[in-house]
Amino acid sequence: MKQLSLPKKIVQSTCSLLLVLFSFACENDLKNNDKIELGENFPESVYYNFKINYSDSGYATSQITGDTLKQYEAKDFKPAHDLMVGNVHLILYRADGSVKSQMKADKAIRYREEGDLHAFNNIVVFNEIGEKLNTEQIIWYEKTGKIKAPVPVKITKKDQILYGDSMISDQYFLNYTLSNPRGEFIINGQE
Repeated sequence: MKQLSLPKKIVQSTCSLLLVLFSFACENDLKNNDKIELGENFPESVYYNFKINYSDSGYATSQITGDTLKQYEAKDFKPAHDLMVGNVHLILYRADGSVKSQMKADKAIRYREEGDLHAFNNIVVFNEIGEKLNTEQIIWYEKTGKIKAPVPVKITKKDQILYGDSMISDQYFLNYTLSNPRGEFIINGQE
């Protein structure tokens, strides 16, 4: 019988020992696989360069576009919502298809059940008569047709600039009320 050299015996013994250790160290308990949970609420779907058109009786009523749309289902007491990030642009149309007003923002969240849209950061709203609203937060209540800016606002009109601590308006930004209004008025080309 042929004897193995000492280095070959060490390699063979080490391999045998590792094989035994690995066979006992590995365990696949399929009962625990359903307990794996992710720590954060991940979206059900993600869309890039999205465009959503809304209509009523065959007429376009509004359109929302942006860079990224993440859709979340209701979970852990959080309602189903759509998170829109990057160059969010909302357009509201008249019945004839022309633009009545539009809003641009960095970010928006639309709660699906209520239909409310919360927009944030660098918001600019334009109405059909050329007025411009600048603010950092707007809530559009779709069911009532109202918008609310609960933070300071700046409204630029053709001949004046108005400021307010907050604002409530119709959804087209035509009939609005400012809280604590103040402004710069231009009369006959002079301030």
